[in-house]
Amino acid sequence: MESKELASLLKKGIINENLEIYKGLFTDYSLSEIKDPYFIDAISFFNTLPDEHKRIFFSILQQVMIDSISNVLGVIDGSSSLSERDGDFSLLYEGKPLEYLQDNFLSQFE
Repeated sequence: MESKELASLLKKGIINENLEIYKGLFTDYSLSEIKDPYFIDAISFFNTLPDEHKRIFFSILQQVMIDSISNVLGVIDGSSSLSERDGDFSLLYEGKPLEYLQDNFLSQFE
């Protein structure tokens, strides 16, 4: 697998699929089935939003997912660092290093 393929799989398997899961959680739910107080509060908040703001809400969720994955890939690539540690990370696939992960991932959204 090449870095570009991994980037595409991350977009499809994490961003796109999880966004659909969140949309389902917030729009196709039975409040009586939800036991988690966090989701009860989140859904209650979501239900107060006008439709246009609901669309914006999902855009924000998508951007947070993109930024989070990008930051992790940046640490692996070495373009970002962790404040507590100084060292090099790498990601291997079948013994071959994957490089430019963050760039390849972010290029999916341009």
